[in-house]
Amino acid sequence: MNTKETLQIGNKCSPSAFSSPRDSFASFASYVQAEEGDGIDDERQGLTADASRRGSRVAAPRTSQSRQWGFDEYTNEDAVFMIPLSSTLLRNPQQDKNLGTNASSKRSISLFTGIGLILGLSIGSGIFASPGPVLTRVGSGVAALAVWFLAGILVLLGCGCYAELGACFPGNGGEGLYLLHSFSMDKSTDATDEANAVGSMFSFLFVWANVLVGKPCGVAVVASVAGEYLARLIPGAKAVSVLPRVLGATLIWVLTALNISSNRMGTMVQDVFTILKLISLILISAWGFVYLYDHPEYHEAHNFSDAAWQRTSQSVGDYAIAFYSALWAYDGWSNLNLVTGELKDPARNLPRAVFIGPSIVIFAYMLVNLSYYLILDSEIVAVTKSVAMDFGNHVMGHTLSAILIPLIVLGSTFGACNASIFTGARITSSAAMRNQIPSVFSHLHQTHHTPANALVLQATLASLYCLAASFEPLVVFSGNITWIFYFLAVFGGIIMLRWTHPYIDRPFRVPIWVAIAFCASSLFLVVFSIYEQPKEGAFGLLFLIVGIIVWWIKERKSDGETKLDLPSFSWKIFCTNHLHLLAFMAQFYRVCGLLGLEIRDTTGRSGWGRLAETDEGGETEMTVRN
Repeated sequence: MNTKETLQIGNKCSPSAFSSPRDSFASFASYVQAEEGDGIDDERQGLTADASRRGSRVAAPRTSQSRQWGFDEYTNEDAVFMIPLSSTLLRNPQQDKNLGTNASSKRSISLFTGIGLILGLSIGSGIFASPGPVLTRVGSGVAALAVWFLAGILVLLGCGCYAELGACFPGNGGEGLYLLHSFSMDKSTDATDEANAVGSMFSFLFVWANVLVGKPCGVAVVASVAGEYLARLIPGAKAVSVLPRVLGATLIWVLTALNISSNRMGTMVQDVFTILKLISLILISAWGFVYLYDHPEYHEAHNFSDAAWQRTSQSVGDYAIAFYSALWAYDGWSNLNLVTGELKDPARNLPRAVFIGPSIVIFAYMLVNLSYYLILDSEIVAVTKSVAMDFGNHVMGHTLSAILIPLIVLGSTFGACNASIFTGARITSSAAMRNQIPSVFSHLHQTHHTPANALVLQATLASLYCLAASFEPLVVFSGNITWIFYFLAVFGGIIMLRWTHPYIDRPFRVPIWVAIAFCASSLFLVVFSIYEQPKEGAFGLLFLIVGIIVWWIKERKSDGETKLDLPSFSWKIFCTNHLHLLAFMAQFYRVCGLLGLEIRDTTGRSGWGRLAETDEGGETEMTVRN
């Protein structure tokens, strides 16, 4: 049963359409009886006798119909029936298809492996590249550590939101699944095609962005870093400039072959790399503190001196970009939601994994960055492209660090690349199961039961990006657009659905303020990323517009006729989303001016100017000073 049919059943049985709760419940029973051809249990038919008071809640027994339709309890007031969102849905192939889960795939991911996937994706090349940009922007070591800590807090807020979403929607696909269901449900009596089209469009845009660019480009970035460090271990490799990219593409196909061979093989490799990563970060932190103990002169490190406090930036824009760099290093915390359909007991294990994994990452990153900032001067951290190599040269010497540090980075990037390949292919396969892309990519390997076609497609695109001369614009685009879908998923799946469908089964819930704070922070990051990088923002907007056109053509071909007027529908989407974003930007700009804060771009020039208050003739007016 698809979502539209389910909504129609719920609307026909809505209590508002009948004079009494008994009539509403009897209609539901008769509808199920007519559709299924089965009688309704006498025990269930007699339940409405106890529902004499409006608003009372009566628990229904777990009959065959309740398990199939996801009907757990009946509420007289504002009840919503048969919303296919709870873990009781995975009962037949059609419901598995709606949740992006193949019935042939097994739930083989344990809690430990789930934590390993999060650690594997989060601990990649970011911790070896982001400390420099963060310290350069904020100016002092204390401010840099504060940025890393606050970015970790935002990640934990997002983890709570995604734990609720994953437990509520226990299927593969992540944001694509959440957007499809969240924005396709209308509280009104009749869900219009236009209301359902919003969810379909948002879900398709997520698939469009991540299948073609986001996930393959992320795999290519990590593989290229691994290729660079692997080439350093090969004598004479510097003479062949293309060798690092070739090694990166080779790594992509090797790890893809491992993931095709079996899900267990991919998760076993991930478990090994996760342990190696944690050992590496512990060693870096320990080396830093031991070196600091043996060299007391470093106790007054330049990054924590009084002079460093004087260099601390006062620009909101600097902190926003530093925040964004730190979040890039933390990125990967949400990827377990892409494979929730293969996670054992997701209602229990998903919340545990998404809190334990990122908490370990935050703690490890704080220790590693503290070691970096205590040992290295800010001038070195600002200009180096490999802060780990410079750190190793200081604490171990050039000879040992030239071998050991590349091995540490290789282990980290290998694990991140493997985890990204494993989770990214699930976006493709789950989207193909929902007919958002050709269904051939949903086929599983006949022997190994792995999404082989999706893995091959992802490896092909990733290797092409890796061999390209430059793919930095795609990297910037994928990073910017990630937080747009974070915002839409949490806003639609938590804030909006809690109001429109309050009785959906949610095995795990977070306070509503957590979702609001996360959405506000996501919107803040999107605004500043577009402002600081307008060219990439324009490219992303054009890419999404092309995606909307492709989605409309696809819907037209599948339905045989045009159900929506594309210009009118696009204009409504623009008005309800982009104009709100512009209004937020204007209000944020005004508040910054009232607080006397100045926003600067990457060149140090005032980007929007500074709003200042001047009193003339007893009146206060707003002026702009550049």
